[in-house]
Amino acid sequence: MGLCSMQQCYNSQQNQRAINEIKSQEDEIEIEKHEKKRPSIKENYKDDNKTVNTVETKQNNQDGRKKIRKIKTFNSQILIDENQQISESEEDEEEKQNNIKNEEKRKIHEREIQINKSNNKIVKLDTLIFDNGIKYTGEWFNKMRDGYGIQEWPDNSRYEGEWKQDKSHGKGKLIHADGDIYEGQWKNDKAEGKGVYKSKNGAIFEGEWVNDKQHGKGSEKWIDGTYFVGEYFEGKKQGLGRLEFVDGSVYEGNFNNNQIDGEGTYKWSDGKQYKGQWSKNLMHGKGKFEYLNGKSYEGYYFNDKKQGKGIFKWNDERQYIGFWDKGNQNGIGIYYLSNGEKKIGEWVNGKREKWFNEDEIQNLVYQGQMIDEQNFLVND
Repeated sequence: MGLCSMQQCYNSQQNQRAINEIKSQEDEIEIEKHEKKRPSIKENYKDDNKTVNTVETKQNNQDGRKKIRKIKTFNSQILIDENQQISESEEDEEEKQNNIKNEEKRKIHEREIQINKSNNKIVKLDTLIFDNGIKYTGEWFNKMRDGYGIQEWPDNSRYEGEWKQDKSHGKGKLIHADGDIYEGQWKNDKAEGKGVYKSKNGAIFEGEWVNDKQHGKGSEKWIDGTYFVGEYFEGKKQGLGRLEFVDGSVYEGNFNNNQIDGEGTYKWSDGKQYKGQWSKNLMHGKGKFEYLNGKSYEGYYFNDKKQGKGIFKWNDERQYIGFWDKGNQNGIGIYYLSNGEKKIGEWVNGKREKWFNEDEIQNLVYQGQMIDEQNFLVND
């Protein structure tokens, strides 16, 4: 029997983040690599062995309903129609009427029997134990669970709340055998509307549900202090959101399929910041990275590393305009010194191999290999 279908319950993983910093040594440029760890994008309550809609799936409805139809008395409590004969014994009309009145006055579990005059059916509290051990105590209407009731399973799972036509419907609370709890709105045996899911490990989701899945706006908080607020689609973070990590780092932007994906800004707790495109939790596409001391890189990334066109600026007015490969300068580049002097050179795997002289520069221009620095990133 499955319990809750909320997407992948709070896996604690950590993504490795490699952000390449650049240190200059006079004319040469070296990359100083810094590994940054951060908590992974938390997965939502998915467990293939758990579903939210256990109120229906935990019992054999067909067998259960057959039993309800067959039972006329249970623990001396009577399920009857107002117009149905109570007993086969010979009673005069007055005695029959007294029995009906007494039955109407009976309280079961301190809740009064109610009579639906329009359908001539009794709605009342009663208890039924199925052959599979499931126990229901609550209100019935037209031989179905309807109104307020409590259902308990042999594994100690428990639902308490509102029912409609034999299904959890309205407000209710489902306590799983493992200690997880969902409390909120239900529709046809599934979480739908606003609700709160509390995991036994302390993680909490609060927000909107559709068809047993987080869908719409919501927030999650983990026991380590990580916090997310934003949009969900069919049980996963999707759309705009804000993710706050326990170390003070913050990401704000787009999510897709539970991952940072699309346009967004990530601010590290030490002050560094990247604003641009992401793919599957990695810097990927065009963006700008700003370092602590005024240095910056603007250009392209591929799987978290500088790749393709990019411009690196130092806080002393030096800058490199050129190409990158796997995080390193690679190819022809333009280098400006602090005094404004311009040089053209060639880099291989982050190391400058040579400076070009005037004749070589003219040859590069003739061959179409010279960088157009004015429009280097403009048209991309």
